[in-house]
Amino acid sequence: MLALAVFLSLLMQFEQVAWTFITIFILSMPEVGTTWRKAGNRIFGTLIGAFGGMAMIAMFPQSPNLMIIFFSLVLFSGLYLSMTMITSMYTYFMVVVTMIIVSTSAWDDPLGVQDLALERFQNTMLGVLCVTFGATCIWPIKAEDQLIDSMLTRITRARNRIAASISQLDGGSIDPEDLLLPEKSALAEQLTLFQAASMESHLVGKHRETVMVLLTLVDRLASMAAEINLELGSKDGRLCRQVLEMDSESQRAIRDTLDATDRLLAAVVETRRGRINRLTPELKQGVRDAIAKIDEVRDRCTDPRMLSFCSSVRRLGDGVDLLDVFDQWCVGKLVEAKFLEGEIPLVEARLNRSIFEPFQRINQLAFRTAVKATVASVVALLIVASMRWTSVGATAIVTCVLVMLPTIGGSVAKSLQRLGGAIVGAVLGIAVIAALAPNTIDVGVLLFAVMGIGFISQWIMLARWDLSYAGMQIGFAFAVTALAFAFPTDDIYPGIDRVFGIFVGILIAFSVMWLLWPVRATTQLLYSIAESLRLMGSFLQRGLLTAEEEELVRPLNGFRYRIAWLLADAYRYRQEARFERKLLPTADAPVLKMGVSLQAMNLRIHAVVRNRLEHERVRDIGRLDVVHELLLAIEDRMDAIAELVQYGTPLPPSELDAHLDAVKSILDSMPALDESERLLVRTQVGYYQEVVELMPRIESDAMDTFEVFGR
Repeated sequence: MLALAVFLSLLMQFEQVAWTFITIFILSMPEVGTTWRKAGNRIFGTLIGAFGGMAMIAMFPQSPNLMIIFFSLVLFSGLYLSMTMITSMYTYFMVVVTMIIVSTSAWDDPLGVQDLALERFQNTMLGVLCVTFGATCIWPIKAEDQLIDSMLTRITRARNRIAASISQLDGGSIDPEDLLLPEKSALAEQLTLFQAASMESHLVGKHRETVMVLLTLVDRLASMAAEINLELGSKDGRLCRQVLEMDSESQRAIRDTLDATDRLLAAVVETRRGRINRLTPELKQGVRDAIAKIDEVRDRCTDPRMLSFCSSVRRLGDGVDLLDVFDQWCVGKLVEAKFLEGEIPLVEARLNRSIFEPFQRINQLAFRTAVKATVASVVALLIVASMRWTSVGATAIVTCVLVMLPTIGGSVAKSLQRLGGAIVGAVLGIAVIAALAPNTIDVGVLLFAVMGIGFISQWIMLARWDLSYAGMQIGFAFAVTALAFAFPTDDIYPGIDRVFGIFVGILIAFSVMWLLWPVRATTQLLYSIAESLRLMGSFLQRGLLTAEEEELVRPLNGFRYRIAWLLADAYRYRQEARFERKLLPTADAPVLKMGVSLQAMNLRIHAVVRNRLEHERVRDIGRLDVVHELLLAIEDRMDAIAELVQYGTPLPPSELDAHLDAVKSILDSMPALDESERLLVRTQVGYYQEVVELMPRIESDAMDTFEVFGR
């Protein structure tokens, strides 16, 4: 597609062939829906930015001060929205970039701004047409299929964890932490695929709510399978020994439930492979029969820990019983499911859809980053204008925007990749110009060079995060150097100007970054971990507060969404912090260990909350003074661990075991409970016990994390 786009640009005699190349380079995404969505955002953003740039120049032809003020306000608003509007970040980013390019061109030729804006839009449209044609007609990959496959990956992981649990019961030694690897961006990737699938598929767009609930169900199944695996794989091995000490009928009931669940999940996977429904009524009835046996085991249990484990196994079986709709979707049929309406979606509230919503709840980090990028861009504008460096103006200002990330570590990583990639791309572009100099009539050599260098650049873009951006910059610099003009030339200055402009922009950006609100990745890393701990403590109170109180503590889009996003941020900041601390990549890292521990804690707290929300009697018991004191003690302990990992504050002595013993003694002696209620209460106490027993492990991981990144 790159060669086709360049050929068409040359045929149509566009002056800036590089813009078409860059458009295709950016919009080439794996899935059709993702490509369509990003192409729509680019068209819309380019259109608004072009008109905005022309309007700004027309309004302030003789008032540079007013133009800079207007430019700064628009730049800040666009940058802030590009960091906070989850559903359309790229649109606002393109508004900013296009306005910069259009407005800076007015220095040399104010009367040619309209022609420049029009040509940029024409290049963008040609690139969009070429890339959408290629994505749709040449090896198309549908976002809907990718979304289903990502959900099946979660199901396969759940099956692996079930197999590990069965192995534990058979005396195996599988470490559950090997199966609970940190899923760094699973939530963000699924939301992106969901939005892309909604755009490309009428079926998904029509049943958006059903798909969101199915995402929730699959996420919950994977979480419950991991929860069971972690319970059996605890370091002391006490629970596994308790299961093995049960009578043979109880052991068989637990194994039968796990086996029946695994068979049903395997049937869903086979449905997708063969495109024929494998989820038979017999398999579902087998799960229901196993659940009935588990209920009998629960009735005979008296130990809270064993009760909570059996309840987790039962809940896993209940979850797979709701996969009929997903099984139908695997063969291309998606229907409304009324019985799923009571399920809580993964994102409990709508994502921001209005441009005013991010300003109602100011994101401080995004706000400060946008301010710093705006200040750096204005400083670059003034310096370049005063020095008459018109050929590097747009590059320097755009560089200030691009490398100004929330943290210093992230900015260092991106700046190195941007500058290094630009140098390599400029050298390749100059080499192509030199090679074409003896034979400027033959465009075939140029097209082969475009294909080869474009392929290498995009291959590098698929590498790990600290190399991928360099691949993009190689492609950009090559295009700006070798495709700067529509006619044969030996002018190599566009490539040199790009490298110099990037260098100037990096110097200005880092000067502003160090002087105005410097933020280290290590600080944000520790904050993300600490804030996730605090939110888990607040989440533990869910269902016990009034509606008004819950509204005050509940984060935007719900606890689960915010906690998952904070943990994903922690993994990202860990990578950026390596550039600040000069650490080499390693799989044995305290942050990764703590991430696993926090995911395990989140599973247990979710089990507590879900059991409470499902049973009114459990909610009533949760309001007793002794239970309330235990919950407050757990929340206080999590806040103390948060202070430890963020600031290094020593932990006070723990009193959780005493509070837990008090709850057990009080609830066991309550005469007003019948057998079914006592079973529910003991199950909840078992969940509390699991939370308390996991605390020492999190405390140890918090100390190790602070030792590496906090001192």
